[in-house]
Order: sequence, then structure tokens, then C-alpha cells
Amino acid sequence: MRIRPWLVIAAAASAAAVFGPSCSLFAPDPPKNLLVIAVDGLRLDALRPALGAPKTPNIQRLAGSGIDFAWCFGHSSATLPATAALLTGRTPSSSRVRVDGQAIDGDVTLLQEHLRAAGWQTFGVFGSPDVRSQSPGQGIDRGFHLDRTHPHEAPPASEINGEIVPMLERANQDTPWFAFVQYADPTAPYASHGTADRTASVLVDGKQVDRIGTSDPGTWKRTIHVPPGKHTVEFRGDEDFVVERVDAFRGGTPLDTKAGRGVTGKTTRSFSTSFEAYGPVEAEIDLVAFVHDVPDLAESRSRYNLEVEAVDAAIGELVAALERNGQYDRTCIVLVAPHAESLGEHGQLGHGASLADSVLRVPLVIKPILNDGARAELAKRRLDVVRVIDLAPTLLEMFGEDRLPNAEGLSLLRGGERLVMAEVHPPQAPSSVLALRDERYKLVYTAGDDQFEMFDVKSDTLELDNIFALQGHFRSKWQAQLRDLAERAPHADESQVGAVR
Repeated sequence: MRIRPWLVIAAAASAAAVFGPSCSLFAPDPPKNLLVIAVDGLRLDALRPALGAPKTPNIQRLAGSGIDFAWCFGHSSATLPATAALLTGRTPSSSRVRVDGQAIDGDVTLLQEHLRAAGWQTFGVFGSPDVRSQSPGQGIDRGFHLDRTHPHEAPPASEINGEIVPMLERANQDTPWFAFVQYADPTAPYASHGTADRTASVLVDGKQVDRIGTSDPGTWKRTIHVPPGKHTVEFRGDEDFVVERVDAFRGGTPLDTKAGRGVTGKTTRSFSTSFEAYGPVEAEIDLVAFVHDVPDLAESRSRYNLEVEAVDAAIGELVAALERNGQYDRTCIVLVAPHAESLGEHGQLGHGASLADSVLRVPLVIKPILNDGARAELAKRRLDVVRVIDLAPTLLEMFGEDRLPNAEGLSLLRGGERLVMAEVHPPQAPSSVLALRDERYKLVYTAGDDQFEMFDVKSDTLELDNIFALQGHFRSKWQAQLRDLAERAPHADESQVGAVR
């Protein structure tokens, strides 16, 4: 039987008259959304089944619903440059975002700015203080309709959820949204989650005013009243601890503090600093500090697993919120780490000083929207070397949006060899370190020593055997390229520099 077009049109008009225009046969599909979950410090091996690995059922479920890439690499071991690479599709040398805390030039387009200009709603919550710019409105948070960047120590993932979930629940469901969520739990210093109870005493002018826990660190705050004059704040402990910062405020205005015993960021059992408060009457002073203990390597590794499990629980809660709101199937969810974390490799703990694969090889999972035709093409790349800078170009192509201006990354919907370029600079590292990597070789250049190292990363996955003297000529062009990039990098005092992790 032949159906005449005018009958279809008449039926559609009748439906619109009864149910309203939104329920017509020609109503547009619900908008498609994009959620990027960036977990600072998340190692790929933390998500692989192994004895002693953390339990990550929610991440495993997400990986099973999407494409799990086995060989993804970041572009810096410093948090802001690594995160900027994700949101710009550009390496640190290209975007000029080389150190934590710096401003981002206005001619560098961020993914959220690009999508906002295309009519998307944009939401962002950043858990790491390292991404906070010293120049308001000029940092990685630029371009969000609603955002939150934590000013100091990293809050737990559950607190991040408390901010991003309400944003998504209040979003206009008739307009696509992009949300960027950064968790920072699995980065040093690692919380013990109640498995340790080390403490330190806080004294003001020799009198104890508090005793604080250092094994599950958070921002410590205390209001005191002092007479006019100079005053000393001390931290004392029976076990090693580290004071990352101590600030004193009067009426919200920061006071100058002068170091006494100990050095911020260094292990100690006694630390002191002083401030002056003058006036005709006593002053109300707000003290703020961040202090943590110093677990050994075995305990640090155990705590790292607990931190990963806490993030996994938060990811489960976030995905459950999308399911409750009926948004899961029409939301593309990406799980990625801008950088990973060293857990004793090459004698290092944490991130920000080297470019070993322990801090550069990161997980990447892309769960496309239900019935998205991109899934099959993405699956072809799951065992290829891919890069964090490839993510933004990939997502924009999946959603049919224009490319990011000046992006260096290549969409994963297309084949081609991808060369990984990574770098870290002072003050995050003692001197500039740059690296190039393909499937076979990795070349690392330390500018301060004018020294190259080369590893056959196919056979020497732990990067223990430096073969530069014997095989460096196989990548001779890389040597000139890395030297040139190092020469063009500014010195630390030429950049706007934030806190060092």
C-alpha cells in the first residue's frame, strides 16, 4: 500500500494540535551532552586487574560500556600544563602553558569557550589548587557558565560531586551541556582514610592552641586573639610532618609572615613562623595552614589505592545521577588523567619532576552516546599510541562541531601515527625536561645538564637502560627539536608561577 505524503503531514498536524508542538512527530531529538572526568594522578595500572590493585567497580563498568585505550599519554607531569593540553588540544610549548598557576593567553582557545560560543551550556569544577591562576578570569576556568576552582588544598571527590551534580540537575534539558570535572584525590600527599592517626601540636607564643591530625590532611583554620606586637606560630610533632603553608589574616587581609625553624614543603618535626599585629587593642587573627604526615613508600602505595577507590565511588555517584535524570544514554562520558603519579619509580613519589612513563601513561575511556556510529572507529585505535591532545579534536568531530583553533591533536576517528611530546619546567622541575616518544623509542632531554637519555620502550618498559650512546642516531632529528623547544621556554622568573606540588 502506498502512503501518500499529505496523509503523514495531516497526522503530524493532528498530533501537534492534541499534544502540543513538543510532542509532534517531528520533535527534535533530545540534546546530546558531554561529560569529561579528569582524575589527576590516576595511573593506568591502578585500573588493571592485578594482585593488590584498588577495587574500581564503577570505572570498570564505564570502561566496559565504552572504548578503553591502552596506550594514552599526557604531555606534562605538572598539573596545569597537563590539563591545559586536554582542554586546548595543544602541547605546552604550543599553548605556552608551561607551569602551574600561570595565566592562559587570550588567543589560546579552551574547549569550554569553543562549545559555549556554539551554544552549549558549560560547567566546570576543579579540585586541584595547581590549576588556579594568579590572574582572575585568565586561567583554565575561563569560559564556563558556572564553575568552581578550589583555592588551596584538594577537596575530596565527594565534595566535588556536591558541586557538579546540582549544576547538571539545574541545566536546561533542551540545550546540550559540557561538564568538566577534575578530581585530585590520588595525588600526593595521600590521605590515610582513617588507617593512621599521626598528629602535631600548634602553639602560639609558646601556648598550645590546638592539636591537628596530619594523616588525613585538610585545611586547618583557627581564630585567635593576640595583643599588639610580634607573635610566633609553631608546629611540633613526635613524628615527621610537612608544613606546606601557613597564612595569617587580619580582617581578611593577609599579614606578612617570616620563617623561623623549618622550611615549607620539607620534612621536619618542628616548624615556626612569625607575624606582627600592631594597634591600640588586641587583634583578631585567622590562621590557616596545611600540614601532612610523611608515610613511607609502602604506606604511600596503600594510601594511593584508598584514594583511587574513593574516586571510583564518586564516579559511581556521578554516573548514577545521570541515570536518575535520564541523561546517561545521551551523554558521552570521558574518563582521562591529565597526568599519572610515580609510586617509587626512579626514586620518585608524586608528580611534577620527571617525564617517566609512570607519570605520562594515563587511562583514557570514551563511552559514546547510545548508538553512536563513532564507537566502531574509536575501537580501531584502542591499542595505538594516542595522546591527551587528541581528545578535544575527537570529541568535537563526534558532536559535529568545528575544530579548535590551532589544535595540534588529531581526531581518533582518523588513523595516523601520533608522536608524543611532553615537557616540564621550573619550578615544578629543577630544570626544563622535554621528551619525544613513539611506539619504539623515547628520547628525554634535561636542559640543565644538556643531557640526553634514550629508551627502547617496547622492550624496556621501566626505562632502566639508557641506550642513547648506542642508538641515539636513530632519532637524531628529535635531538635538535628538543633542544630548540628548551631554548624557547622562558625561565621560571619570566612566568606567572603558582605553588609547587
